[in-house]
Amino acid sequence: MSVVTCCWLEEPSVDVTLIWLTLNPSLEDTELVVTPAVNQLATTVAPRDHFGWVAGVGFEYLLLPNLSLGLLYQYVDLGGVNLAASSPPAFVTIAQTANTTGRFQAVMAGISWRFASAGSAAPWGGAYAGIQGGGAWGNSASANYAGSVAVPSDVRLKRDVTLVGRRSDGLGVYAYKYLWSDTVYVGVLAQEVALIHPGAIVRDDLTGYLSVDYGALNGR
Repeated sequence: MSVVTCCWLEEPSVDVTLIWLTLNPSLEDTELVVTPAVNQLATTVAPRDHFGWVAGVGFEYLLLPNLSLGLLYQYVDLGGVNLAASSPPAFVTIAQTANTTGRFQAVMAGISWRFASAGSAAPWGGAYAGIQGGGAWGNSASANYAGSVAVPSDVRLKRDVTLVGRRSDGLGVYAYKYLWSDTVYVGVLAQEVALIHPGAIVRDDLTGYLSVDYGALNGR
């Protein structure tokens, strides 16, 4: 006599998907270095220690008892750094401003192998080893550079000032010489410009003398 026995073994339910959220602070040491192609301006370094943050969401799928696939999305905000510098007082004053920010998004996918004993009661317990790859996009290290040329136009630096005409905005145009030169120049007076176009005025913090940014004055 032969007996054939069939049976069905029902295993306990296992959650094969793991989802998590992350939110972490970050202390960053950011350094912005600007080396202009103008001899009057030295290389400028703006170091800064500041806090940033990282937020993300990810999930892991248990493909096999010891093999899982994962996907992670992160948004990173590392803040920004700004600097401003100008050349020493001279016939032409050159100023620069620059800033950089670290804000970007990243997606990574990976595969992991779990080291755990067979039949482990904890499906996600154990040590893991794996490999990940992905990419990032966004404003990861964008920098802007703006330069302006400000000509010393303070009336205290000029002599033999003679009105030769007027601009359409009413500003006088003068012929003059600088105190240290016999060369005749033609231009505006900074004190008059300050009354009509204050945004085109650059004040030297050391001497108090005024210069005019002709680019701003002419609406560049």
